[in-house]
Amino acid sequence: VDTSEAEKRPSIPLKFKKGEKIYAEIKMPGWIRNQAVAVSNNRCITIENCDKTEGLTKIKITENKNNIYLAELA
Repeated sequence: VDTSEAEKRPSIPLKFKKGEKIYAEIKMPGWIRNQAVAVSNNRCITIENCDKTEGLTKIKITENKNNIYLAELA
């Protein structure tokens, strides 16, 4: 069996559009200062310039390339 090539699979559907405002639950701090990782609609979202550490917050999606979601506080 040749395992050198990855088998192509369909990507999972996008849940949010760029510019969309949603509520997300902050779960943990991000890798960089003033970042947080939140969850909404079964997707992880990185929130930039976020000083909150937990709780439900309103965010705006700023980027959604390749099912990687970036957002800022709304």
